[in-house]
Amino acid sequence: MSASDGGQGGHLHFDFYGLGVCVRSRDPETARRLRRDFSYFGVSGECRGMAVTIASAAEGAGLSRNAGYWRPQRGRRLVFQDDWPFRLIRFADRAYCRYDYQRNAAQIYADDPDLSHEIAHYAILSRIGEDLDAQGWHRVHALGFSWGGKGAMALAPSGGGKSCLALAMLRRGKLDILSDDTPLLGFDLTLRAFPLRLGFREDQDLADIPESHQSIFRRLDYQPKRLVDIDFARGRIRSAAALRAIFIVDPPRDGATTIKRTSRPRALQALASHLVAGFGVPQMAEYMLNFRGRRPLKLAAILLRRLRTASRAAFAVPAFRLAPSRQPEECAQVLEAFLSRL
Repeated sequence: MSASDGGQGGHLHFDFYGLGVCVRSRDPETARRLRRDFSYFGVSGECRGMAVTIASAAEGAGLSRNAGYWRPQRGRRLVFQDDWPFRLIRFADRAYCRYDYQRNAAQIYADDPDLSHEIAHYAILSRIGEDLDAQGWHRVHALGFSWGGKGAMALAPSGGGKSCLALAMLRRGKLDILSDDTPLLGFDLTLRAFPLRLGFREDQDLADIPESHQSIFRRLDYQPKRLVDIDFARGRIRSAAALRAIFIVDPPRDGATTIKRTSRPRALQALASHLVAGFGVPQMAEYMLNFRGRRPLKLAAILLRRLRTASRAAFAVPAFRLAPSRQPEECAQVLEAFLSRL
């Protein structure tokens, strides 16, 4: 990766399967955090694509005086303003994100490193996710893992234990990881790696992971997360695998882990949520839900591609209901034994 902090900020370059992102930040702390977020995709040298600029809140203060129609948003994401091809999102504490859809550029103005990091993180994932969709690669809210060259997805809601299960797999050393949260799925039913930092509750016991690999992700409308750098598991990341099993994960419970076959309609229902609608997929909703210009056609095309891929996966790949115990290591062990017979 190319970066030049030197107290003046940093320039970062990433390549997400041919989709480039160039970040220029005057804040070295924000640059450092983004470098760790997307280290798997870091490259040296310039790359064309999305341009992200991060500056101080004072430099964006005048944006709020522009004429336009403002609508309230949830939480402390206060308002947004449309002036096609621009969208301006105003956050708490005088922070702004101005997105230019035609030039594929995001300008972020914030003084708080936590806030500038969060906005940039989700702005990048929103645009890259949309462009990957257009190429036929869809982020699925799931744990993606592999064994013997075969791939599987474990579909679970946010907070459903995907990262804890991924960590248990890594500790046991028998299953490889594609992503603990959003692997990519293509229409040919190939899973591709999309590993970001692993995210846990702030009170998660990570005593066996070096402190140098850990940090806290403080978010505006959600509880903080404890992050673990993906470099911790660099040797255990599988780049791609053919999808051979889908697991629909129930909430953890007392008792032993069980796995049972489930119906194709149930699999399609789960994929409709975790793939087609994208519930739980990290992104900036205020960026995605813009219906000006030609965006409605683009978004409709993406929705149809997702639906085709979800339907094919549901009817071509066996699906199972995974009822995990409260012990991720025990669940990983049961999964290993089950997959060895699949």
